[in-house]
Amino acid sequence: MTKRSANILKVVVSFAIFGGVLWFALQPRDTKLPTIEDPRGKSLNELLAEDRKIIFEQKKASPSRTYNALVRLGQQREEKFPEAIKPLLASPGDDPLILRGIARGIGFFDDVVALDTLKNLSGHPNLDVRKEAYTGLSYKRSPARFETLLQRFQALSPSDSERLDLVRPLQKTAAGNDLAKVRSIVVDTWLEAPNNRAQIGFVISLYPNDIEVQKQLVKMLKSPSEFKAVYDLVVKALASSQNPELKKIAWKLFSETKDNRVRGNLLSNLNRLCPENRINFVQEALKEPGQGSVVQVALTQLVEMKHPETKKILGDILGQDAYPANLKSFVETSLMPRLDDGRADPCQRK
Repeated sequence: MTKRSANILKVVVSFAIFGGVLWFALQPRDTKLPTIEDPRGKSLNELLAEDRKIIFEQKKASPSRTYNALVRLGQQREEKFPEAIKPLLASPGDDPLILRGIARGIGFFDDVVALDTLKNLSGHPNLDVRKEAYTGLSYKRSPARFETLLQRFQALSPSDSERLDLVRPLQKTAAGNDLAKVRSIVVDTWLEAPNNRAQIGFVISLYPNDIEVQKQLVKMLKSPSEFKAVYDLVVKALASSQNPELKKIAWKLFSETKDNRVRGNLLSNLNRLCPENRINFVQEALKEPGQGSVVQVALTQLVEMKHPETKKILGDILGQDAYPANLKSFVETSLMPRLDDGRADPCQRK
């Protein structure tokens, strides 16, 4: 092949490649707008227009899209909504999302329209449907809604965790003396099953400084074997509230227990509880370098209490092989820089 022929061939190949690229670039692309299943880029009015087609005109859509349509139309209190959901209630299909959407959506309407439906759905066999009905009931405060939730609560076993799903809705629908009734219900339920971790956690989060709750926690504190399943939570709650009864026995409890959750809860609240000889807690924790998480909490409290031996203790840890590398890294990067942060000992500020 001559040089001229080779040059001609190069030109032909270049044109062919360019033509192929140009052809590909000019091919039609999928430029369709998002489908009814895809809400991206749509305004609320556009979504509502599609929702009305799905619910009022029974346009076919996936269960998840139908769920969203039901909730959105309910929030807008669309006039046709209560009538339009009747066919769906009669034949909801196999996916519970449809009934869940109805429960949420109808909850925004007045009791005369919504209550019967919500009552029925609050007793549905499917737990997720029941939970949505509880939420729907909570959207409006009324005696009828409160009583519906209360009856459902009382029908459940004291140890049934579903009771916890009812407490917030009960609080939202309660008025006047009903709020005190909710508190009594929650606390009494816990007292019936004090070893239930979910129950005690919920009570502590709702009523941390309640006198009756604190008394029961102190009683449980004195019987560790009886309340072993929740003992770490008892200690955590009493430490957080700086209960004086825990303060009295804190050192004895810490030095004798083998439960690292209890030890960790005592240590993490050391500078709130402020027992005597706080340094003893830290030194005891350092005897077990393998318990990294407990040691880390102890050292953090040590830095906060501004003990004169703090710098030496941290330096010794960095120089000993017994402590793991990640703990040494934590000491070097997180704790050493805080030694001179100018903050006072939390227990001295009290």
